[in-house]
Amino acid sequence: MVRGSAAEAGRLIPLLPRTKITMPKTESVLISVSIVVTAPVSETLAEGKVLDPLQVEFLRAVAERLRSSVSALEQEPWFEQDAGVCFHYLSPQNGAVEKNVGRCARCGRWTSDCESPNFQELLMIGYTVAGELVCDECLHFADAPISSESTDF
Repeated sequence: MVRGSAAEAGRLIPLLPRTKITMPKTESVLISVSIVVTAPVSETLAEGKVLDPLQVEFLRAVAERLRSSVSALEQEPWFEQDAGVCFHYLSPQNGAVEKNVGRCARCGRWTSDCESPNFQELLMIGYTVAGELVCDECLHFADAPISSESTDF
């Protein structure tokens, strides 16, 4: 359901208490929030089945809770639509290496090497430094910055 329009968005829109913005022009902007969940996997998957029914039911419940959280924004004049919930499997058996995803060698956060093929934009930006995948925060903002010459994480 599309909730916003250029006419509605052009009005004074309260973004923060006592702060108003006049928007003479508008454009649609996709805002993505990524979360990683640990989903259950059936002990045995029926022969020929691609989807794990236990995991599908779990992910359906998670998606419903996420949609409920987003529904609070639907009353805002700038809200256009809930673009949906999609899932990307990050485990090695589902092609994590080919998908360019892995865990930061320093903090364990899921990340993707932005300088390699198949960069995954929905994850934290990462880089391969001295053969190790490191997230952007650890590379630039950690207590002990990482140099390309050091592997001491």
